[in-house]
Amino acid sequence: MQITRTTALTVGSLVLAAPLLAGCGEEYATDYIYTPAAGVNDRDGDVDVLNAAIVSTDGDTGTFIASLSNNSREDDATLEDITGVNPENGSTLTFDIPGDVELLPQGFVNLAYGIEGAAPGPGTVEAETVEASRISVSGDFALGDFVEITLTFADGTTKEMEIPVLPNNDEYAGIDGEELTPVEFPDQEDADLELPEDEAGE
Repeated sequence: MQITRTTALTVGSLVLAAPLLAGCGEEYATDYIYTPAAGVNDRDGDVDVLNAAIVSTDGDTGTFIASLSNNSREDDATLEDITGVNPENGSTLTFDIPGDVELLPQGFVNLAYGIEGAAPGPGTVEAETVEASRISVSGDFALGDFVEITLTFADGTTKEMEIPVLPNNDEYAGIDGEELTPVEFPDQEDADLELPEDEAGE
């Protein structure tokens, strides 16, 4: 039986498409939401907590940051309380929240800009207002520690997270005050430099 040109093209197209169709329904790593940040994310429930961390200049005191996103189309969400503990030494952390953090349906607040989540600038709010409305943290912790926190919302739901203590520098510079965490570099004289064998013998 002679195969027409149209039939041949149709069959060829199906053969080429078969591997692609076989992959349909598979979940690839690129399908998942990825937020490149040093903080921790929690997307369970109606409220997403994104890039949560404590920014600190030199430990023991700091500023809690996170972005809160209310996924509900109907209900408000209110963050009322945060508690925490440092598992390194068992000490309790104290979070000073200037007021309730209120989220409208599908609302979003970036706590790096305070509980109102408004960036300072012309026509918005003063930098001093933002600093005063940030959530301060105190306790026995050091840069690089991971602390355990619990966020409590008005409807009784809670979120338990383990978040890092980050330096007040680089992309977080100024969040925990104007005095920045010093960036230390190894002393050139103290550095143990090993030359490649071909250079060491010269």
